[in-house]
Amino acid sequence: MTATLDGNGVLTISTTASSEAMPDYTGFDNPWYDVLENIRSVVIEDKVTTIGNNAFFLCSALTSITLPNTLETIGSGAFYTCGLSSITIPASVVSIGDEVFVSCSNLLSINVEEGNKNYSSVDGVLYNKDQTILYWYPAGKSNTGFSIPNSVLSIGSCAFIYCSNLTSVLIPNTVQSIGYSAFASCTSLTSVIIPDQLKLIEHHTFAFCSNLTSILIPNSVDSIGVAAFGFCDNLTDVTVNWTTPLSGQNDIFDHTPIVTLYVPTGTKSLYQADPVWGTFVNIVERTVVPDETQPVGADGKGTISLSLSIPSGATLTGSFEITFPEGMILDEQLTVLSAELSENFSLSFTYEGNNTWLIEIKSNALRRSTASEYTNIMTIAYTVNDSVSKGTYEASIKNLDFIQDNGTPIKEDLLTVPINVDRVATSIENIGNPSFYAYFIKNMLRIESSQAETITIYSEAGVQLYSAKKSAGSIEAPFS
Repeated sequence: MTATLDGNGVLTISTTASSEAMPDYTGFDNPWYDVLENIRSVVIEDKVTTIGNNAFFLCSALTSITLPNTLETIGSGAFYTCGLSSITIPASVVSIGDEVFVSCSNLLSINVEEGNKNYSSVDGVLYNKDQTILYWYPAGKSNTGFSIPNSVLSIGSCAFIYCSNLTSVLIPNTVQSIGYSAFASCTSLTSVIIPDQLKLIEHHTFAFCSNLTSILIPNSVDSIGVAAFGFCDNLTDVTVNWTTPLSGQNDIFDHTPIVTLYVPTGTKSLYQADPVWGTFVNIVERTVVPDETQPVGADGKGTISLSLSIPSGATLTGSFEITFPEGMILDEQLTVLSAELSENFSLSFTYEGNNTWLIEIKSNALRRSTASEYTNIMTIAYTVNDSVSKGTYEASIKNLDFIQDNGTPIKEDLLTVPINVDRVATSIENIGNPSFYAYFIKNMLRIESSQAETITIYSEAGVQLYSAKKSAGSIEAPFS
């Protein structure tokens, strides 16, 4: 194999063999290392089958490359810190290594030739063939928001690293794994929702996200790697809902300033005694937890759940204000208390202007007969008009003021909840009855209406799949 650099900065790599693989390099030992700054373009000729690891490491002046249709493998770190604005992966390529486009800040698109059996590209983003794995989002894209397709089950290592323009990323609940450093150094990222099927947060996943202000770690997570949230300079609060603290590395929040840890009611002493979580100086038991339960689909509808930790047998009354972003309004008809708590309540709604509603719980209030735990007491429904584009937004719950029958108050001045506008069809139309609403959440079919009724579901062939009596409010049925 030979490499020739001409006076125009074109590096041509060729072989006289019937086929030849480029060797792997450390990044400082390739034959053209001493002339890196002179390489403007690379042409790899036919019969070359492999680009070695770190082959063009630190070729920051490299802006274009031509790859042969004999190429099968692109090694790890092959284009680390290159100046490429685009690249086309030949149909012959069967393997692309890790960290291949790290620090390619000018990269706008990764294209894949038709006929490639292993990779595909949509809007310049690199996926596997069936788009269940997202491998790489080009760091040079100017978009401030990105919605990962619902087909994606896995996000590759370093997939969004150095994507400094992104302020929000919508990760669907289909995602089950996220690779190491996947969102590292996304310095403009202010909000992200971790999917609640995720088991492992790898090392440095959100490291150096200097504008990330808050994070909610779902109960599904059972392992967190080194510096997963390290060097997040503006992280102010972390919310967890494990009743027993998750064991893990001491440096999960390495070099991140002291932040507030919100934990379930009754667990503060457990977290204070834990060697990992006890390092938080400020640990607060959170009685109220708002959470998005249904992202906004193609129908423009979404829901938020409101959960409280209420002692056994307690009753309570109270109110709160909720403010939606512009273009979103409260759906009073579909905002209901949970079916289990719906016998002794009344709800009233008052529009206060500036996209803010006062919601009051009156009458006999709520009564629970089980031990204290987080329980969903209300589903807050809303609609989004067509002017609102895909992305992550934020609603705020203010001046929450409940009082239990024993005089114990539950107060929160301000709570925020992310709203994800995905525009993916997730609901089932029912033209005849606009007060009836059905949609899917995590392999569950949720049905909501304002009256008690019998729900029966049939297949397209007319086979009865499910039947149950439902009280006013909602019911959920498992479907996959």
